[in-house]
Amino acid sequence: MTFGERLMDLRKSRGLSQEELGSMIDVTRQTVSKWERDESTPDLDRLVELAGVFEISLDELVGLDSKSEGQKTETEEVAGCAPWRWHFEYKSRRTLFGLPLIHINIGRGMFRARGVVAIGTAATGAIAVGPCALGLIAIGPVAVGLLAAGALALGVASAGVVAAGYAAAGCVAVGHYAAGTLAVGTNVYGVLTV
Repeated sequence: MTFGERLMDLRKSRGLSQEELGSMIDVTRQTVSKWERDESTPDLDRLVELAGVFEISLDELVGLDSKSEGQKTETEEVAGCAPWRWHFEYKSRRTLFGLPLIHINIGRGMFRARGVVAIGTAATGAIAVGPCALGLIAIGPVAVGLLAAGALALGVASAGVVAAGYAAAGCVAVGHYAAGTLAVGTNVYGVLTV
C-alpha cells in the first residue's frame, strides 16, 4: 500500500473530507489530494501533524510499523506513552468572523491556537489560555490582554508576579492603580511604593 492510499484510508475512516483534513494541518485541499495521488509527499512537520490527527505513530503513518499488534517498544514500556510526543487538537466547525468558536491545540511542543476561545502553547483569541496568551481575556505564564492574569501580565487590568497596566496587582506592580510588594504608579499600595 502506498503512502497516498494509506492517507486516504485513514482520512475516510475518520469521516474527513480532504478540505477538513487540510484545514486541520493548515494546507489546502489540493495539497491533500496530491499526497493521496502520490504526486508529492508531506514534509516532516506535516507528517508529525498527520500522525497526531490520526493518533498513530509516524512509523504506522508511513507504513514502516513492523511490530505486531499490542507489542510495545522499549521506550513505550518505560515512558508509558508514544516515544516521539503527544498532541491533541480540537477546532469547532462553527466560526465567528472566520475564527473557530473553540480551538484547543495542546501537546508536547509548540502549538498555536487561534479562535474566539483559544487554548494552546501560543493562544490568540477573545479568551486565550496558554503559556503565551494574547486576547481580550488572557490567562497564562505570559499574558497580554484587556484583562490579563499570569506570571508576567500586561493589560488594562492585570494580576501576576509581574503586572503592568492601568490597574495592576502582583509582587511587582506598575500602573495608575498598583498594589504589590513593589508598587509603582500614581495610587499605590504595598510594602515598597514609588
